[in-house]
Amino acid sequence: MGCLCGGAVCGDPSLMRASPNPDAFVIGQFAKELVAIRLRSTDDPCSVAAALVRETALVALQSRPQDADCVIADACYGSLQALVLAGHDLSRGAALMLAEVQSLAAPLHLNPVFLTDYALEGFARMRRFMTQDQLIDMLETLESRFPGVGPAFAKALSAQPDPSRRHSLP
Repeated sequence: MGCLCGGAVCGDPSLMRASPNPDAFVIGQFAKELVAIRLRSTDDPCSVAAALVRETALVALQSRPQDADCVIADACYGSLQALVLAGHDLSRGAALMLAEVQSLAAPLHLNPVFLTDYALEGFARMRRFMTQDQLIDMLETLESRFPGVGPAFAKALSAQPDPSRRHSLP
């Protein structure tokens, strides 16, 4: 079985060329919509978003642990999208999400280093929606709460297309 993201998150080109499965469960869209709904009725939207990342990932990964990369990255990306659309603190949200993702390692018997990398990939996909100052703030916040994560996040960011470099046709 292929991953749940159809290659959109994990970047598997063979999956991206395949015709999309209309029955596929899109974790990122689900997470974004669920967080957006819950943000309307909470005093702490970042905590709600982080808890929903955990719940979404836990349910999805219990039956498909081999898709941890896609599930974690997509859940984090979708949840951060909801936070940015509602104007909430992305750095705090990302830090809380990362703590929740790392807490999944023991119950799911997965390597916390890999889970961290998958979450950072999801955060890095937000690059096109964030200013340089927001990206720096997120990097600094993550590094301060999770020492050593800053360089890994910087690496994940560098793998994303730079929205300031638009290629024009000659």
